[in-house]
Parts: sequence; structure tokens; C-alpha cells
Amino acid sequence: SLTATSPAGTSTVDVTVTTPGGTSTISSADQFTYDQVPTVSSIAPTSGAVAGGTSVTIKGTGFTSTPIVKFGSIAGTVTASSPTSITVTSPQVATAGVVDVTVTTPGGTSATSNGDQFTYYVIPAISSVTPNEGALAGGNTITINGSDFATGDTVTIGGAAATNVNVVSASQLTVTVPSATTAGVVDVVVSNGSASSGVVASDNYTYDQVPTVSAISPNQGPLVGGTSVTINGTG
Repeated sequence: SLTATSPAGTSTVDVTVTTPGGTSTISSADQFTYDQVPTVSSIAPTSGAVAGGTSVTIKGTGFTSTPIVKFGSIAGTVTASSPTSITVTSPQVATAGVVDVTVTTPGGTSATSNGDQFTYYVIPAISSVTPNEGALAGGNTITINGSDFATGDTVTIGGAAATNVNVVSASQLTVTVPSATTAGVVDVVVSNGSASSGVVASDNYTYDQVPTVSAISPNQGPLVGGTSVTINGTG
């Protein structure tokens, strides 16, 4: 047995041992592979939620069958790998922002560049809308409670843009309701440019039509009240 420090090199080479008795015969058992430093040329997609779970494809060179891929300082889960492509699931992180995706192999760690940057974003969520109904004409103010709200968020109600969006805090904002042409239940959606709140029952808002009265029966009764009256109409 002996130990030796490898010199610089490239590709796969044979390791031979020479003594006064001669030089070892070359065989597959003596092969040593020099791994190049990996490079990352692109990633897709370039963004995902802070909760992780996004499948990301990394293109580049010098990848081995067992690469370590990190998003910032946190390792992702590699699901497939070839010399020029890696598929990895993004890990969960604590805060939104931009991180570099690096690949580490026995050859080294890829240098960081603009081409390896991945943006983590939050997904706003709605827990309640108060009040959760109003007139078709709109114009009333409602409060939206939830999480991960931020300045610059936009709000739609039934697909129409709300106005006067005011982010009170990360868990509350207020908006002015737009008008609608049809009565019924619609969804309130908060968007931050990267993601939108999911459609859930807690984001429902009901547009109520103006009521109309077409008839009452009976249409008279004593001054003391107590008459049971049936009112017909709409809304």
C-alpha cells in the first residue's frame, strides 16, 4: 500500500507504479478521473415559493452523477443528473430574496453569476374579508386579513381591479371595492407580482343587487300593528 498526491490533470488517466521490478500493467482498476470544476449556465424556472418544492432544471457542464446543489447555503434535493443537466427540488427558506444556485462535485464548486440566480417569493394568503358583501355599485371599503401582504400588492375582486389598496401590515390591507354588473359570489385575490393568493372560501365577497318591491299583501292594517304582510320583489 502507498499514498500519493495527484498532480494537475484532465479527463481519465491510468495510475501506474514503477519500482526496480518494473512498471505496473495498465488496467481498468488503476483508472483515476479528473473532474472539471462545474459551471452553471442557466436555471429554469428562476423563481419559486419560500416554502420550497419547485422543480428546477440546471444547465451547465462538469456535472457528475452525485452533485450537491445548494440554493444559497441550503441544499436542494437532486432528482436527476447528467453531465450537462441537473433536476433539483428547491429547499424551504426563511425569507424571500435572491440566492445563487451552486453545484459542487469532486472537481469543485461552480462560480456564482447572474445566470444561476433564483428568486424566492412569498405567496399571500387570505383568511377573511370584512365586510364580505356590498352593493353592485361598489365604492365601499373592505378589510382583507391574511398573511404575507406587502407594499405594491394588487387586489382584484371578481377579476376587476380594486382601488386605494392600503397595506396596513403584513397581515391586513384595505381596498375600495369596484363595481360589478351581476350579483353573486366572487373571489378576492391578492397578488404581489410573483404569486397570487389561492382561491378559498375565506376570500369570498358577495355583490348584492338593489332590492325592488313589486307588491305587498295585505296592503293595509290597524294602527296598532301586528299585521303579517307578504312582500314580493327581487334582490
